[in-house]
Amino acid sequence: MSKMKTRILIITGIVGISLFVMLIPNSDAIRVIFSLEQMIERSDIIAIGTIESTWVDVRPFSDHKIIDTAKISVDEWLKSENNSDTLDIRYYGYWAQTIENVFGVHRMDTPIHDYKTGQKVLIFATYEELTMVMRQGYYPFYEGVYVIKDNVAVPQNDKPPVYLDQLRETITDNLKTESNEN
Repeated sequence: MSKMKTRILIITGIVGISLFVMLIPNSDAIRVIFSLEQMIERSDIIAIGTIESTWVDVRPFSDHKIIDTAKISVDEWLKSENNSDTLDIRYYGYWAQTIENVFGVHRMDTPIHDYKTGQKVLIFATYEELTMVMRQGYYPFYEGVYVIKDNVAVPQNDKPPVYLDQLRETITDNLKTESNEN
């Protein structure tokens, strides 16, 4: 009788854990959130510029997700080996979240960005190589997008705004420290 109880407990435990894992919501709770220092270190580029245009890149085949792209006219490169006048960034926007039954519909653990033509922004982004699910290009950290208004950098998440000069100084100081350590 005790072997039977043990088996029932094991089966109940496995079923319970399986249900728990399946019911975990895809949300910010399971997404990695980076600090400013981590974004500075991990970014391939940090740039300040103005959004020139945005467009949705709907892939008619199943190789890549629906992705939005924004072209930024770069005013200042804070970190980069690229000194071009423009930068294209890829991001998950409104359409990636709302178009249903298309491969690559927005993953709930990847928050969406919202860029508007004419916005001045500060972007922290990493370069991603081509994979089966992602197109190659620069992808911003969710916490690494600031809209600049009157020298105030306003993050797209719920963090408080910060003065652009203060943010620029923090980035520059961290990059100097990083280069001195190497």
